[in-house]
Amino acid sequence: MIKSGCQIEALTHDTLDRLKRAVAIKLVIGWRIMVLTLLGREVPELPVEILFTDLEIEVMTAWAKAHRAKVRVTLGDAVPLVACIGGYLAHTRDPPSHQLMWYGYQYLYNLCVGYELRAT
Repeated sequence: MIKSGCQIEALTHDTLDRLKRAVAIKLVIGWRIMVLTLLGREVPELPVEILFTDLEIEVMTAWAKAHRAKVRVTLGDAVPLVACIGGYLAHTRDPPSHQLMWYGYQYLYNLCVGYELRAT
């Protein structure tokens, strides 16, 4: 996930300090995606507000309604939805992968940015 999602090998910066900061930021993002995926599998009954902001929940709900998907209330419901945003087909018994969660969360983030820009 760090190589493919964060594209850590493609980082090029002028100084070692800049490279260290970029790697640190990307590792935190990768960690968050991993925690989100694992908690969604292990403790799906947790409320979605634990790992998602109000804006993310609002945008996820709107996306779910537009795509006739189930509106998400728990973390176990939200994880497959984020994965579906990233391309998860959800017709298999396999849980969503970290890679699909990465793509889905990245797209969800972009949707949130667009949603915030509409107000300005």
